[in-house]
Amino acid sequence: MKVYLISLLSFFLLSCATKQNKTPTLKSWNLDTHKSAPESAFYHAASGRIFISNIVGSPVTKDGQGWISIADTEGHMIKEKWVEGLNAPKGIRIFEETLWVSDIDRVLGYQIKSGQQVANIEIPGAKFLNDVAIDGEGRIYVSDTFTNKIHVIEKNKVSTFAQGKNLESPNGLLVVGNKLYVASWGNITDFATFGTTVPGRLYYLDLKSKKQTFVTPKPLGNLDGLELDAQGNFIVSDWAQGIIYRIGDSGVSEVLFANFDGPADLALIQEKNLIIVPRMNEGIVSALKMPKTNQAQIDEAIITDQEEKDFSEQE
Repeated sequence: MKVYLISLLSFFLLSCATKQNKTPTLKSWNLDTHKSAPESAFYHAASGRIFISNIVGSPVTKDGQGWISIADTEGHMIKEKWVEGLNAPKGIRIFEETLWVSDIDRVLGYQIKSGQQVANIEIPGAKFLNDVAIDGEGRIYVSDTFTNKIHVIEKNKVSTFAQGKNLESPNGLLVVGNKLYVASWGNITDFATFGTTVPGRLYYLDLKSKKQTFVTPKPLGNLDGLELDAQGNFIVSDWAQGIIYRIGDSGVSEVLFANFDGPADLALIQEKNLIIVPRMNEGIVSALKMPKTNQAQIDEAIITDQEEKDFSEQE
């Protein structure tokens, strides 16, 4: 009985700590985008600027309503419509002096200094181009969530890097060394609602062999944004559940923040220890201080239902 009571007390205290860490109370700043549906944020360290893609209209319609904004690291808007006339801009990456952004069925390039468009690359058969990643040689990878494909652009030529249901409706992309990490949405069963029967996982594809290896073996969520922190952990957003996860290379996940509405393609500012989260359905971009505690250790220590049952039987 004594062991059981002590265990219950520990469970209560640990559960309280977990719940407190799952609420976004460490807010640094909010930037109101006036309901422009911000989808992706990218921090450009060289200029100290945050580039934000804004869908504005429908995420699947070629309506010319989208734009890209520039903000500073203190949450001030520098230029709301740096470039405009896009359809539904999503993933952003910068390589050397060019910003690359996906836009439904094409990938556009813009000079960082002038905002001048320098590329318009059509992706044949694309339906919902999503995130963008770039390797050290300047090859551009772009996910198509609707067609279960990842395309690669090399010297303005397009080819299919990987395809198939095993990609689980790929969304967030990130190149780390010789690996392309993918935050998958989960195979979509209802394209009108983006509904899934089984949620997505985090995995990587070897850039040479294309072998797939899962970081999170079990389904985790409708995953979207994907970045790597200074400690080598993955920061991943679950768009549907409104959660920001931290995932170690062992696949153990912990909830950093929750209660968002549509957290999309996030960014990290390492020197300020900030996560930049486009809250798409709320029309807000938030900067949040990265928690330092390893909540994953607490989560692993929480008593499971089976363990509680075992304690009851001992009583």
